Amino acid sequence: MVRASLLLLAPFAASDELPTTLSYRPASAATDEWSPAPFMKHGAPARLVSRRGGFDAPAPADASYDWLRPGAWDGYVAALYGGTAKGAPTIGDVDLVYDVDGLLDGVTVDFACPARDDRPFKRFNWHAPYNEVHYFRRRTAVDRPPAAHGNDTWVEVSHCGGSRFEKVGAFFYVFRGSGLYVNVGKTIAFETHQDAALYFLGRPCDGNRTKPTDARLGIFQCDGELPAVVSAAKRRGWDSLQFTHHCDAFCEGGSMKAALSGADPRSQLCGFELVLTNTTGAGPCPPGVQFRRGLGGAEPCACDADAPLRSQRGACAACATA
Repeated sequence: MVRASLLLLAPFAASDELPTTLSYRPASAATDEWSPAPFMKHGAPARLVSRRGGFDAPAPADASYDWLRPGAWDGYVAALYGGTAKGAPTIGDVDLVYDVDGLLDGVTVDFACPARDDRPFKRFNWHAPYNEVHYFRRRTAVDRPPAAHGNDTWVEVSHCGGSRFEKVGAFFYVFRGSGLYVNVGKTIAFETHQDAALYFLGRPCDGNRTKPTDARLGIFQCDGELPAVVSAAKRRGWDSLQFTHHCDAFCEGGSMKAALSGADPRSQLCGFELVLTNTTGAGPCPPGVQFRRGLGGAEPCACDADAPLRSQRGACAACATA
């Protein structure tokens, strides 16, 4: 199976097109259509499915953004990206906004899942920026995974320190609208951590057998396997790993109840993770990583480990102010 997957990947490694996202599926998955059901089963994979492209949940069709102060967006984007260049994102394009003066029009943002997906909420998870950021439900467990990024592209991310886990590799979240960019280098993409364990280690994650609640929701942490996965990827020449569908966040302040009961399936949020293999991530600014700012990463950026942006575990990376 692994030999076949290497053959499958070879044509895309040198391509400028979006890479294939590798995902193991059981034999019963007769089509390439995304469904959470296959992730609830364990054991050796029956087949390997690849998919080009992907999906990013857009802003809802009835989005009003009535919490946004009229006329504030253009100025906000200009301040974040350093100008109003062609191609600047709209409010419907981003995953988060910063809590800056004059942007929110008298709205209180809290932890609970919002009534509508065009409304912001406060917390993503322990490792994501918390004190100055509001999020949208752009990617949830019931949405198809987004497309992976191609080799050598600059991608908007967040990274926060305080994790004792990041001794092998540095783990970022891909968040559109963060204004902070890193380059993915030569990259390989998977939907879940378990897909990467199957690909690089040839076995599923042991921890999945002991967490039935996580399994029901398609969550594969694979904490015991990820250091070996990242090390194997580095040995094979990959600068980064992308996980497009790591769905372990909940906008109800950490509660899984709404997702498990079916009361609000969109309360389960999916992180788009990027792991850089050639560094470590205990601090907010992983050593040796080049950060950039400006639209598309057009300008250099010195990472400031003492910036006020923080997660619930530690300080987060930000570009130093002039």
